Amino acid sequence: MKYGIAVSNGSVALDISLQLLDLEEGDEVIVPSMTIISCLSAILRTKATPVFCDVDIKTWNMRLEDVK
Repeated sequence: MKYGIAVSNGSVALDISLQLLDLEEGDEVIVPSMTIISCLSAILRTKATPVFCDVDIKTWNMRLEDVK
């Protein structure tokens, strides 16, 4: 990237990232069911709605089939 920004912690990075998406109230953000509170807090601060997706038991990642 040509430009970068330093932030104080991961929560601030999540806040900035979500704010740059111009999410509107009620927009849905898909998150894995195995997540941490900072992800959910950042989504809720944008007035978006977190939607949980099951994770694969072997990889702990979301799968496209489950997101659909």
